[in-house]
This record gives sequence, C-alpha cells and structure tokens, in this order.
Amino acid sequence: MLESGDPAKGSPLETPCSVRSLPACGRLQTDASLGALPPAGPRFQAMGQSPGLASCRVVARPRLRHTPPVTLPPRIVALDDLAATEALGRAVAASLRPGDSVLLDGPLGAGKTTLARALLRAACRDPALEVPSPSYTLVQEYDSPLGPIRHFDLWRLDGAAALEELGWDEAREGIVLVEWPDRLGALRPADALRIALRIVVQPGGERRRASLAGWGARLDAVLASTPRAA
Repeated sequence: MLESGDPAKGSPLETPCSVRSLPACGRLQTDASLGALPPAGPRFQAMGQSPGLASCRVVARPRLRHTPPVTLPPRIVALDDLAATEALGRAVAASLRPGDSVLLDGPLGAGKTTLARALLRAACRDPALEVPSPSYTLVQEYDSPLGPIRHFDLWRLDGAAALEELGWDEAREGIVLVEWPDRLGALRPADALRIALRIVVQPGGERRRASLAGWGARLDAVLASTPRAA
C-alpha cells in the first residue's frame, strides 16, 4: 500500500518493494530512521513470495514531469524586391554546415530559384557561378568549401521512391537544397531549415514574404543579417 508524504514539501514517498525487483530485500539491515521493517504479509504471500522474508521500504522522490520541446513559431521576412530575396539566400549560405538540408516551398514565381541561386553562389564563393535550374535534370551538384551541395527540383518527381535513383542517401551526407519538398514524403528531413515563400498582393503591386522555421538558435544568426525580419 502506498504511503505518500507531502510532495510540495519534498517529503519522500514510501512503497513496499518486491523480492523480484530487489533480490536482496530480505537481507537489508533495519534503518533506525525508517523504523522497524514489518514482516511479510498476505500481499507477499499472494504474490508467491516466501513468508519468511522480510519486506523493505524504499525511499523515492516524486517523479519529474517530462517537459516537451518548445516549438518556436515561424519567422517572417518581407521580400520587397529581387535584392531582398538574394540577400536572404546569402544569409542562409553563411550559416550552412555539412549535413544540412534547406527546403524551399512555394508556388511558381514565388522566388525559390532566385533564392537558391543566391545561396549557391555565396556558398561556393563565386558570384558569377552558373546556376541552371534543375527542373529537367532534377538534381545539380556543386563543389563548395563545405563539401558537395546538391540542388534538387522535385516538381516532376513521380514519388519519394524515385529519390534513390537520384542518389538521395549519398546527397544527405553533404548539403541538400530542395525545391518542391512536399515530394519527399517520409524522407523529409526533420532537422531541415524550412523556407516557405509566398506572393502577397498589396496596393501598389505584388510582394513576397518568406516564412522560416527550423535550425534552432542558428536561425537567429540568419535573421540578424536579413533586413526586415520579424
């Protein structure tokens, strides 16, 4: 039977332990601070334990509740023009590490290819780097000081199973940049930086906005060098 103290005051909880969980239970010495240990009762006999063994009490502290990880809301960046989109790409490139995944989501014309091109040129330290769209080849590979970077465009991909033929597992050892990441299915990296680009119609014309999530504290470094980040 459970004897509970006052958890708010830090009082211990006392509960009988069975011989099965503590084989040496019957050989424990009596602790004067706990008082004499009672002999085995009907509960132990009903469990098939020998009535000749003594029972013991263990002192347990109240369990600590598990705190779920904090999920931060996406951060919003206003992209008023082409230069702002390119600046965001360069800011992401400055925080890249081997093994990273950057997922670019958004409708046609939202600026995914513009951002990807700026990111690749900055990561490869070549402002004049030719960066063709991988819409038809599905993947383009680049050598960078951080190692290989593979740029995927999965718009025409039949399904996640076709990624094996594109060398997805090998690509994940380096850096991957993915347009249309919804095609990844279960292969979508959980630790990726997710950038969703949207077209916003406002008085005076269209504007673009980027919603960024992932990367934990590294995202702050990205936003620190990005104008108009919220």
